[in-house]
Amino acid sequence: MSLVTFTLPKEFVYVGAAVVSTVYLLGWQTIVVERARKKADVKYPQLYAEKEEAEKSSEKMKFNCAQRAHQNTLEQLPTLYVTTLVVGTKYPVVAASALGTWVLARVLYTRGYATGNPEKRVLGAALGSLMSLPLTLAAAYVVVNACYNLSPSINNFIMRLWDQLMANTMLFMQAVCTVKMACLVAHNPFRVRYIFPLCPRTRNEDAGKYADAKI
Repeated sequence: MSLVTFTLPKEFVYVGAAVVSTVYLLGWQTIVVERARKKADVKYPQLYAEKEEAEKSSEKMKFNCAQRAHQNTLEQLPTLYVTTLVVGTKYPVVAASALGTWVLARVLYTRGYATGNPEKRVLGAALGSLMSLPLTLAAAYVVVNACYNLSPSINNFIMRLWDQLMANTMLFMQAVCTVKMACLVAHNPFRVRYIFPLCPRTRNEDAGKYADAKI
């Protein structure tokens, strides 16, 4: 029986960095859930607040939404780990950029979901799907290519397609952030605001108090 050997590309370190970033994502989500649990006064080991309780209490609804965002992330990660590592053996930059962008999308997803309004998760969910689906397809291609040694022209086509996808994704994220910041400034130009979506609160320099940014 002959052994199959392969060499990882030097850019594979980027894949490792992207995978490690998911650890910090999960840690941050855990903090979000724990804070929501404390405010909602939902005791362990109860996973979610009851439906009747959530309908009556906004804090319990926020907790349920934050918990669901965390759980949904845990559900998706096994598939993403497999596809990222497989794609990373052939296209490490593609794999790392896809997973890294997915992590950023999860921040959007979690921040939106944790408001207690499930509809606000849609933007992050859509952006995440825009990364996870190509990863799944690319992983299948890498396996097929390893078995049948497909034409180099197909490789070039995939790389051009990916470059275009990432360029459009970055433009989309930039447009979203620009619109969000414009709305914040229009709401109250005298407040100092932090970059969306990491900080949901704004600081009033005159009063020295914090207030929710309502968009």
